[in-house]
Amino acid sequence: MFVTPEQIAQVKKISFPLKGINAFSINQPFGQNYVDFYSKLGIKGHNGIDFKAFDNTLVYASFGGKVIFSGLDGDGGRSIRIQSTEIEVEGLKLKLEAVYYHLKDELVQLWANVAEGDEIALSDNTGKYTTGAHLHFGVKA
Repeated sequence: MFVTPEQIAQVKKISFPLKGINAFSINQPFGQNYVDFYSKLGIKGHNGIDFKAFDNTLVYASFGGKVIFSGLDGDGGRSIRIQSTEIEVEGLKLKLEAVYYHLKDELVQLWANVAEGDEIALSDNTGKYTTGAHLHFGVKA
């Protein structure tokens, strides 16, 4: 069964990972290929949203959950992944996973529980596929 982001949004709040987000805060939207990294990797389009974020910008948890990864990811650089508690969408039980890439420092430990809005990291330009300081953010189900 396939569920849409709109269906998920009806049962789970997902907040922005940075403060002061507006229409001009996005460097590269989901699905776009502004740079050739993704096509060279065999990916049809950008698999997240790149937000403008200067070095050392505070990054916040977009929803509460458990930190299931906090450390160095080869391509994404310093990274954090947070998994939500189980939710039910249209009869389907699933957990969401928020991904935060290109960080300078992680402010949370592996297996820690975080709440929506908690400070979790500082942004930077770490990793292999990056063009400057920003936050790559994605949500997977």
